[in-house]
Amino acid sequence: MVLIRLLLYVFLFAGAYFLLRKLLSPAQPASPRTSHEPPRTVSQLVQDPNCGVYLDVQDAIRRSVGNGYLFFCSETCANAWMSKKRGA
Repeated sequence: MVLIRLLLYVFLFAGAYFLLRKLLSPAQPASPRTSHEPPRTVSQLVQDPNCGVYLDVQDAIRRSVGNGYLFFCSETCANAWMSKKRGA
């Protein structure tokens, strides 16, 4: 009888502990997957002529060269490529 009473107290204590822990814990931030924004798709990949990295055309820095455009990953790469071109 004592063992049953001891087990009952252990289960009650554990239940109260987990209930209080859940009620007093801060709310979890929503994960990015639960946002209402649709996933972004890559429209077209372009290659930076200076460093060779591929990136989405929407994220690229665009520079007009001759009759077309070149796409760069950053202003630093664009300026470096332009100064190499002028120096050559």
